[in-house]
Amino acid sequence: MFSRIKTMTSRSHGEGGFSLIEVLVSVVILGVLATSSLYLTIGGLDSSESQRRTNVAVTLAGSAMESVVARPTSVNGSTGLSAIYDGRSHAATLAHWDINDEIPGFDRMNPAWDTHAGGATVATVPFSETIRVNGTDYTVETMIGQCFQPTAGGHCTTDDLGSASVELTRVITVVWWFAGSSCETGTGCSYHTSTLIDTTPDVEWIAN
Repeated sequence: MFSRIKTMTSRSHGEGGFSLIEVLVSVVILGVLATSSLYLTIGGLDSSESQRRTNVAVTLAGSAMESVVARPTSVNGSTGLSAIYDGRSHAATLAHWDINDEIPGFDRMNPAWDTHAGGATVATVPFSETIRVNGTDYTVETMIGQCFQPTAGGHCTTDDLGSASVELTRVITVVWWFAGSSCETGTGCSYHTSTLIDTTPDVEWIAN
């Protein structure tokens, strides 16, 4: 009788406990799950932060573009250029051109400047400016040049076709930033947008 009770008791203890191997396996599984969850959380936060920075860049590019479009399109004195070129000297324009010559669309416009602007003149529309938003520095580059739109259709390019083309102003705005795991390299991240502006004088209607 005693032997039977002892056997049942031993079995009861064996079935109710955990071996050291089972405990170690459980710890390893929990560690793997926790690590995976941590990577997913960090990845999600990084993706969210990256999207936030992109949204800021889009906003800054749009704001810079609006500041150009809002400028008067009337002819600026004897320069034959729109007032959006005010303060953009020859030397500063060419220097800015050399820095940004690899930007898409840049090869489709000719440099243009305010012929009355000197070396100390400040451009009304800045060539470049750095804006800090939520701890991240964004560099906003604004290029303004001339291109010729064929009257028969096609892209606005650097080729002047005379009466077969219309002179337009091309504006390209690029925003650069170097923050975030995917943007900390030498190339950084960028967002760019462009538009065409017709700065030629409107046709005067003669009413009799």
